[in-house]
Amino acid sequence: MKKLSGSLCKFYSHPGVLLKDHLRDVGLLCRKYVENAGIGDQKIVKVAELIGKGHDFGKYTEYFQKTLNGGKKSSLSNHALLSAIFSSWLVYRELKDAFLSAIAFLCVSCHHRSLSNFSEIKNKIRNNERIINQIRSIRKNASNISKELEELQIYEVMDFVDNFDSVIDKILKEICELIAKRPFEEKEEEEYWRDYYIVLLLFSSLIDADKKDAGDALKYEDMYSHLVRPSTKLIEDYRKKNFEKANLTKINQLREKMYESLKKKLESPISHKILTITAPTGTGKTILGFYTALRLKEMLFPDRMNSSKLIYSLPYINIVEQNYLTFERIIFPTSDANPFVLLKHHHLSLGTLANQLKDEIPLDDLLLLVESWDSNVIVTTFIQLLHSIIGCENSFLKKFHNMANSIIILDEIQSLPLKYWILIKNALFYLSKYLNTTIVLMTATMPVIFKDVNSYELINDYELLYNALNRTVFKSELEKEMSISELVDFFFEKWSGDKSALIVVNTIATSIKVYEELAKRLDEKVIKVTSKNRGAIQRDLSKVFLCYLSTNIVPQERKERINLIKTMLKEGFTVILVSTQAIEAGVDLDFDMAIRDIAPLDSIVQVAGRCNRNWHIDRGELFIVKIVDEKGNQDSLKIYDDILINRSEALLKEKREFNESELRNIIDKYYGDIANRINLESKTEELLQAIKDLNFDELRDFSLIEKEPKIPVFIEIDDNNARKILEEFKESINEIKDSERNEIFKHKAKLKIIRTKLENYIINVWKIDKNLPDIGHDLGISIGIKYVSRGIRDAYYNDETGYLFPIEKNEVSEFW
Repeated sequence: MKKLSGSLCKFYSHPGVLLKDHLRDVGLLCRKYVENAGIGDQKIVKVAELIGKGHDFGKYTEYFQKTLNGGKKSSLSNHALLSAIFSSWLVYRELKDAFLSAIAFLCVSCHHRSLSNFSEIKNKIRNNERIINQIRSIRKNASNISKELEELQIYEVMDFVDNFDSVIDKILKEICELIAKRPFEEKEEEEYWRDYYIVLLLFSSLIDADKKDAGDALKYEDMYSHLVRPSTKLIEDYRKKNFEKANLTKINQLREKMYESLKKKLESPISHKILTITAPTGTGKTILGFYTALRLKEMLFPDRMNSSKLIYSLPYINIVEQNYLTFERIIFPTSDANPFVLLKHHHLSLGTLANQLKDEIPLDDLLLLVESWDSNVIVTTFIQLLHSIIGCENSFLKKFHNMANSIIILDEIQSLPLKYWILIKNALFYLSKYLNTTIVLMTATMPVIFKDVNSYELINDYELLYNALNRTVFKSELEKEMSISELVDFFFEKWSGDKSALIVVNTIATSIKVYEELAKRLDEKVIKVTSKNRGAIQRDLSKVFLCYLSTNIVPQERKERINLIKTMLKEGFTVILVSTQAIEAGVDLDFDMAIRDIAPLDSIVQVAGRCNRNWHIDRGELFIVKIVDEKGNQDSLKIYDDILINRSEALLKEKREFNESELRNIIDKYYGDIANRINLESKTEELLQAIKDLNFDELRDFSLIEKEPKIPVFIEIDDNNARKILEEFKESINEIKDSERNEIFKHKAKLKIIRTKLENYIINVWKIDKNLPDIGHDLGISIGIKYVSRGIRDAYYNDETGYLFPIEKNEVSEFW
């Protein structure tokens, strides 16, 4: 421990940072975050300040100070539990509120990990020898510590130290009473949600303030605070430049009509907190949504245009990338994008951000700013958004406080899992109520349950829009089950030879077999398309260009392949694409005809949105079929809930052929039928109960993507970049092993960013698959990633169809 003159000691929170300064700054920053959230309760604001000032009290022990100065780490240097007891005591002493005192304990005790349960914490306090030794250490320097904390307006610390046993007894009593009473309290539902969001707001404010103050992230926030924020004028300028001279096709006329109607509606004040935009696929919802959000910001937060956020969320990474590029062109027409104005955030985006800012910001500080959404416009995934509202994970909850006073868009809302609809509906409704957010739900097929939240539709007479559209005719071919060979026969019956065509099936195994059978039958007419032969591809009317797409392809190739297909379609190539669900919502491709294996109706509608999307021919055709495997098992039931499949099939058999103009009524009937079955979903009830009980361990079960027993496999495709990233990754791991304690966070941040680059070459493979690289082909470091080097690549990976699974193990679900 470093000494000053006399007996006074200097205490540090981090190397070179005085503990009293860190406690003061985190306390003030916590207070600021909660005040900015506009929660309207000064008691909560005070709790935020107190937990910030108390969150590292346990670092005053000699054990922690010695460890910080290079001594050996031990359990006695752990500071969170003692800090939690102190913070809880502070809150109760100031506010005499047992509930808030217990919440303070929970937030501080978990501030270096995910939120847990009160019962777990209770067990840790009782008869804990470590805490007893730590408080003895505090007593040795109690006078010095007391003087330091008085500078922070924290008094009577000696009372806490001298009466520590009674403090422990009181906290235990409060927590035990809370655990016992809470499940049986008779409260309104909104009160439970308010309590839950208070915990999230306090925890989020604390962990974000703590991490930023410990680093230098705050100074970079200030560095970019002068940047101009987006406005609706930018969208007007973009539309004039890109659409003013566009051909007045039927679809463009419809898009223009919708845009002008929406603009007019947004000229008047809107009091609703949940808004909807319901419009057919391909009618320009992305621009409509972006304009809506910016206009709402201008109307609702005229004095907070810099601090209020626009959060645009989508189900899949590929559409996040697509929409981000659109917004980038709107906001930065003549300059480079800046992530403090427009941020793209998903688990693969960090590498791009690091390249954008180059050496302007150290990587560890950049990560803090990205993960807490310190930007004006955030384009992100449903996972990043919803796991930050429902859950317990530290890394997700860090950004929660930044959702206050924001406009949140959920585009393609129908793609959320059915079992979570009630939970998500309630979460969004109460988020809008308590954090002053406005929610915009966008889809071509709005589930009826999301209309039941006092929502307000922004598209006038949207039913008439559907009636005006006749781009596609839906044809049900469900009377007869089809094998793969029969499906290909059917395709050649319906395909004219010069049309572009899309075939969407439900499993990777089937998609590969269909692709191979088509290639075989097309024979010399076929040119197989991958990004590798991009340079050699030229338009040839005598040739058919066969493409394949699924998550069986490494992400980097998948991205390049989509862009290549898009270009070929625009240039009039005869393209046949075989795909799984990877082609659905948001992928901006346009085919003359499509075939879709039976799926939930909303998925079928999404495929229809890739058929004659821009109304470039009079009428596209979408055929719905039923594919079975060699044993007669229906492919669709391997992937989807049988309730959804059976209901979709029944509706499609009732009306075997219908036009797009009739779709709205069929969709409403479909959602009306399945809404009655949602109450059967017990998982939602369990999670709602967990929120009422503040049972955060149970909330770990909330997951938009089902956890599957898979292993990541890195594929070194013929791409020099793959090898380069792999070498950077290995080097970064070695740097962590050799780094000094005060440098480890910088190296971990670097590793995390390189890991996201590595993901572009990773496929997740079932653990039980027979064609896994053996242990000798591991990356050589214990990180759980298998490695397929270029030398053995052909045994594991095919350039056209991706990973080589044993034929019987190809049945895997497909979520992107």
